[in-house]
Amino acid sequence: MIANRGTSAKTFLFIILLVVMGCTGSITAGENRLLYEDHAARQMLVYALKTRNITYRVDSEGGVWYPAKDVKIIDGIAKEIVEARFSGPAASFEDPTDMVSFRKKLAAVGIPYKTKLQHGQEWTTWEKVNDVRVKEIQEEVENENIERAKAERAKPPKG
Repeated sequence: MIANRGTSAKTFLFIILLVVMGCTGSITAGENRLLYEDHAARQMLVYALKTRNITYRVDSEGGVWYPAKDVKIIDGIAKEIVEARFSGPAASFEDPTDMVSFRKKLAAVGIPYKTKLQHGQEWTTWEKVNDVRVKEIQEEVENENIERAKAERAKPPKG
């Protein structure tokens, strides 16, 4: 009788263990996180995850969490993003006003540019030979953006 009680206890503990393991399957499967400081690169990642129906969540720091089981797919996506975002001269802006200003300034100094749509984001590209001048123009546009934001904050609240 004591042997039966020990067997029952072991069986009971084994069943409890299986239930606990089943409930924590998502925990043991885990998640991985990618954090891009570059907002456009993060948007590209989210867009790629959406189009591939991969579950994800974005934390308060902008980190993108995805199932660890999808790590190979995400590695491929990350490689595409790096190549698209950082391998050639191209720029994208969150604010459409900045994009318009940037393109007007390029045209004003005679720098030819093209546009492309990639990962749901509109980009402006140019020849590498113009890179130094374009970087100066980008800085001008970013400074204009900062000044607009300051002016907006200085306005009295509507009420």
